[in-house]
Amino acid sequence: GTFRPIPKSAVPEDRRIIGSTIVYDAKVDEHGNLERRKARLVGKEYAVGYDGRLLYSPVVDFDSIRLLVAIAVRYKLPIEQCDISTAYLNGVLETKVYMKTFAGLLQWAKAIRHTDTANIIAAKKSLLKQHQMSVANGDDMVLEVSRGIPGFRESGRAWNLELHKTLTTKLNFVSLRSDKCVYVRKVNGSIQILAVFVDDIIMVGYGILKLITQLSKSYALKQGGKLKWFLSVRYTWMEDGSVLLDQSQFIDTLLERFHLTDMHPYPTPMAEKTVFSKSDCPPPSERIDKPYAELVYAMLYIARWTRPTIALSIAILCRFAQNPAMKHWKAALRVLGYLKGTKHQGITYTPHVVNSGLYCFADAEHATLDPDTRKSFGGRVIMYAGGPISWKVKQHSRPAGSTPVAEYYTLSDASEDVKGLSQMLAELGFPEPGAIPMFEDNRMARLVANSQCKEKRMKSVDLKYHIVKDLVDSG
Repeated sequence: GTFRPIPKSAVPEDRRIIGSTIVYDAKVDEHGNLERRKARLVGKEYAVGYDGRLLYSPVVDFDSIRLLVAIAVRYKLPIEQCDISTAYLNGVLETKVYMKTFAGLLQWAKAIRHTDTANIIAAKKSLLKQHQMSVANGDDMVLEVSRGIPGFRESGRAWNLELHKTLTTKLNFVSLRSDKCVYVRKVNGSIQILAVFVDDIIMVGYGILKLITQLSKSYALKQGGKLKWFLSVRYTWMEDGSVLLDQSQFIDTLLERFHLTDMHPYPTPMAEKTVFSKSDCPPPSERIDKPYAELVYAMLYIARWTRPTIALSIAILCRFAQNPAMKHWKAALRVLGYLKGTKHQGITYTPHVVNSGLYCFADAEHATLDPDTRKSFGGRVIMYAGGPISWKVKQHSRPAGSTPVAEYYTLSDASEDVKGLSQMLAELGFPEPGAIPMFEDNRMARLVANSQCKEKRMKSVDLKYHIVKDLVDSG
């Protein structure tokens, strides 16, 4: 069982009793329509101190998801999704957790399944009232929990280990070295790929229905059909096999959350020649009362998923999340206004392009965007199936002495990312033939990378940045 009631006196002295609550949520589809309501018993283990347990649980990287979608488009493979119901309950905790309960919990858990929609609100109020009263009164019984439930620190890890064991031992999948949450296997000469994000799974390849049947023998599944809505990203499939990834619904949610649905749209995410300095930040007594960090980090999620065009703007604004000025807040609003005006834009992958393979663009500025440290910003975007699958804007860890040095730093960082994605394609069974093209607009950086000139101007460059030369030399 998941838990059993025991008296408080039976709890070991070295274990703390955590609180609990009921969390309600509503799940929507790709059009924003209500799919179903959910109620969960959640433990408040976040309120107690860390006790040294292993807690890390990996999830699939965003770049890996986009790569799998692009592979499905390029090679015209089926791609579907499924959701594992009450996934955490399948994971067995290494250390039992003791949790406060309340009167009527078991009775409510059985009765709520048969409650019609008209009585759900009344049931919620009654349950919350019982919970608050029992916690306040300090009931003598607690729950000894042996399986994962939401709110427990170890739940994610326990579930990940359980699913990994099932996929590798029962279904003969192999976890990739380049991404531990991507699994691959061959069945009758055909490749099947899984990407796991907690309890949501993307499946690529032929024979998916048989795979779902095999997986359903171990877990309760909800089959979602062809991939269309995953982690707040909508996938719109065209008749020619192309797909558009956008987050228009997520952008609308942001506009409503910050009461900015009537704001003016902007044609660009940031005004030309905009430069911010730490000298713009106000003293503690004059800090602005605006949800700056909340807005910027929400837009960071969009920048990481479907909108590389705002990546630089968000990277700059994130530097002032701790102490923003009014000019930073207005700049953040401009980015949101740009998203509003372009909310239906996103990323498109198509099989009908001349160069559908892997290639990369890299570029950098030299000491203009950060007047405080004079450290340069560099960016790169890696393309596959006609669209970007990976991109990054990063401030260099040290100042660059010249523009070629700044460009070379960025080119080196980009080469490592290209190598990682190339290795993942090889592990998945779709290796890229020959060398991978990398485009850089600085002539000196290109010459140094190709070992075609002396490196007098590059003497200050750390050895780690010369990886790009090794990769070029090895082909």
